[in-house]
Amino acid sequence: MSQKTVIALAVAAALTFHLTGCGKAPETVAPQAQVEAVQLKSGIELGNLDTQVKPQQDFFRYVNGNWLAKTEIPADKSRWGSFDELRYNAEKHVLELIQQQAAKPAEAGTDAQKIGDLYRAFMDTATIDQLGLQPLAADIAAIDGLKNADELAMFWGKLQAQRYGTPVTLFVGQDQKNSTQYISLVNQSGLGMPDRDNYLKTDEKAEKIKQQYRWMIAKFWELAGWPDGSAAADRIYAIEQQLATIQWSR
Repeated sequence: MSQKTVIALAVAAALTFHLTGCGKAPETVAPQAQVEAVQLKSGIELGNLDTQVKPQQDFFRYVNGNWLAKTEIPADKSRWGSFDELRYNAEKHVLELIQQQAAKPAEAGTDAQKIGDLYRAFMDTATIDQLGLQPLAADIAAIDGLKNADELAMFWGKLQAQRYGTPVTLFVGQDQKNSTQYISLVNQSGLGMPDRDNYLKTDEKAEKIKQQYRWMIAKFWELAGWPDGSAAADRIYAIEQQLATIQWSR
C-alpha cells in the first residue's frame, strides 16, 4: 500500500469521525456496560519496577526487575522486549490487512490488486515447488557465463539495481562527517553466516558451526539437482572465508 493510500485512508477515517461527531445525537444511547472502553497507557509502567532493588546499585534491575520476573521469551523467539512486542503486533496487523485485501477482488493496476497478487503468489507453495529453479535460470546462466573480473563487477551492479546483495555494495547516503551533503558509500557483505568471526574463530563451538554450515550448503546444492554438493560447499565456503579475512572487524 502506497504512502498516498495510507494518508487517504487516515484522512477518510478522520473525516468520518468528525462528521459523525457533529451529527445529531441518537435518541437512544447504549448502556455503559455495552460500550467497550479503550484504556490507553503512556509514560513509565510502574508495575515493572523492582523497588526492592536500590537504583544506585543496579538501575537496570530496579527498572525492569518485575518485568523480567513475569515475562517469558516466546518459544519461537531468541529475544523479547517491548520493541519486539511492538514489532510483532505491527506485523500481525499488517498481515491481517494483507489477507483481507487478498481475499477480495480488486481493480487492475491498483495497489490493492498488486498486494493481493504478490501475497497469493508467495503463499502458492505448490507452484513454487513445481517451478523449482526455473525462475532463476537466466541469472544462473549469466553467472556461468562470466569470464573475468570486469564482467563480474558489471554483474554485481545489475544485481544491486534489482536489490540483491553482493560482496561489495555501493550506495548513496548521508555523509556522517558532514550531514549537509550526500556521498557515495561502500559496504561489505557476501557472507552466508551472520558475522566474519564465525569464519575466523577456531574454538570447538565455531568449528561445529562451520561444519554444519558447509553441510547446509551441500544440501541446498543437492536440492537444486546439481552434482558434487560436498565439493561445491567446500569451494563456496573457501570464498566466503577469504571475504571474511579481508573484511573490517567490528
